[in-house]
Amino acid sequence: MQYSELPLSFYNTNPDTAEALICLLGDADCLLVSVSVSIPEIVFKECPNLKYVGVFARALSRVDINAAKQNNVIVTNIVNWCDWETAEFVIASILYVFRALGNKHWIEAPQSLKGKQLGIIGLGEVGIQVAEFAKTFGMKIAYHNRRERSGAKELGLEYMNLKTLMRTSDIISLHVPPDSKIVEKEEFSVTSDKAVLVNTSVGEVMDTKAFANWISKRSHFAVFDRIAGDEIQPLKDLSNIYIADVNAYLTLGVKERRIRRLLDNVKYYIK
Repeated sequence: MQYSELPLSFYNTNPDTAEALICLLGDADCLLVSVSVSIPEIVFKECPNLKYVGVFARALSRVDINAAKQNNVIVTNIVNWCDWETAEFVIASILYVFRALGNKHWIEAPQSLKGKQLGIIGLGEVGIQVAEFAKTFGMKIAYHNRRERSGAKELGLEYMNLKTLMRTSDIISLHVPPDSKIVEKEEFSVTSDKAVLVNTSVGEVMDTKAFANWISKRSHFAVFDRIAGDEIQPLKDLSNIYIADVNAYLTLGVKERRIRRLLDNVKYYIK
């Protein structure tokens, strides 16, 4: 199939070092990457032909934006393409745990979500959608963000500092930028005896050693989507951890929407 009049190269694996990425790029003008790929300053310096980077996701935290600007490289991302679907996964995960729907039964008997407190760490668009869904189940919603979000109080969401949220929440859901290590030993130490963690964030967003110690207490439970689960593979067989086989956002509709928006960005750049 002819995709372009210009040469295209496709790679099925992500380069794990800057040197590997530079080698793959060569004298390419345009780079399209997943959110898992890091693009540090040296890549922009060593690839002078590079003029455009299109990230196949919302987060740009793994791209050195300042270096891109200094080297006149345009960087784009895609937004609002999987908020609803990711939120669906989070709520489905919570139901999986509390209604004892899977093979890994954490509690003796199913429990209702009504009255449970959901603590959302990172109140972006996905976090807001999770909160909206959770409210329909009669859950109380608390959130922690870098700053209080305008309009959140009117939606019935209570802002808390991180430690208070961890201490008072029955369920904790992580929605933070890649590698923004926010939950550490101190935060894990204050959770309730039967707290549940849901993580759909990318990269190292929590202290894995502290998490391993926390999850060793069998009254705790944790759910990860496929990408988030990559960070805790040595623990994957524990009975109180469930790692999904799919990414939280992945549906047929999302695949099509994401490709369409990525191509729209490329077309706009070319024009």
